[in-house]
Amino acid sequence: MTEVEGLRSAALLTSAFAEKMTVDDGFRQRVAADPKAAVDELKKLESQAIGQVDATGSGVAARAKAAAEGQAASADKLVYVIAVACLGFVSVAVVFAIFGVAWSQLPKAGAAGASQLNFAIPDGLVALGSAAIGALAGLLGPLSQRRG
Repeated sequence: MTEVEGLRSAALLTSAFAEKMTVDDGFRQRVAADPKAAVDELKKLESQAIGQVDATGSGVAARAKAAAEGQAASADKLVYVIAVACLGFVSVAVVFAIFGVAWSQLPKAGAAGASQLNFAIPDGLVALGSAAIGALAGLLGPLSQRRG
């Protein structure tokens, strides 16, 4: 509970109790005669104060709903982290695979005595790397258009 929410419900409870003490003579007499009755009455006033805070959307019900959404958001974050990790791994693996393919073709290109090295990198490998990097850019890019 944030400090502001606690103060709001406490302020409502205090004002309700003070109003009841000043307006209701029977309540004052019951409190003076039986302090346990005062505690019971305070519990009733407490639920009314919480209900008033909940009606404004910043009380206990709102916090419970946010906690439930937080658990769902936490699961979404885990899926997001797994997706980013896998795409990052694929991107790095493709870079190493391209270097491996080029390294394996180096002796043939050097033996021919060519002044320029031309390596045959498989198109599928280039496409896989490009798709992984594009997906990472889409996941890690600004979220301003996706937020609603």
